[in-house]
Formats: sequence, C-alpha cells, structure tokens
Amino acid sequence: MDAALLCDDIAVLDESIQAFEDLVPATASVEDYREAWDTIEDAYQVVVADREALAEQSANSLADAHDDLSTAVAELPDDANMVDAVADLQPEIDALRTAHDSVTIENECIEL
Repeated sequence: MDAALLCDDIAVLDESIQAFEDLVPATASVEDYREAWDTIEDAYQVVVADREALAEQSANSLADAHDDLSTAVAELPDDANMVDAVADLQPEIDALRTAHDSVTIENECIEL
C-alpha cells in the first residue's frame, strides 16, 4: 500500500466527516444527514480496504467509531428534530473524528 494513496483516502474520509459536521441542524433534514452518512460510509470503506497499512489498534478504533455512528444515524426517527438529534449524535461524531485523527497522525498524513 502506497502511503500517499492511504493519505489521500484518509483525506477523503476527513472531508466527508467535515461535511457531516457542517450540516446545520436548524435547516438540514434527516435525509440530509443520511446522505452525508452515506458519503462517510463510502469513504470509510475505501480506508478499510487499505486496512493492512493501518496499525491494528487504530484500525479497530476507527471501525468501532464508524459502527457506533452508523447505528446512531440509522436509528434517527424520520421526524427527528435535527437540533436535538445532532446533540445526541455528537459523542459518536467526536469519537469518529478522534479515531480519524489518530489514523492520520499515525500515518503521518500531516497535510490534512
């Protein structure tokens, strides 16, 4: 696995997480959040495909954080108040961001 390619894949995941975080709860719908989640999911799957290049602990932390946010987004009621829902999702979003940052630092993708 080429380190530059891994860094590129991690950058795409970073951008998708940021887009999710940038949604405005007062104006975004549940569907907006689910679409943003789908983008994270796609980027995550690419990073997972590169998993051999990741240290096992960081990969597991990233996988756990991904799975937790996946479950939380899937469980959002269709009529959820997004201001409240985002507050409820924040611990999972923060955990995914932390796990992502750990992988980024570990793989020296410092330009992210």
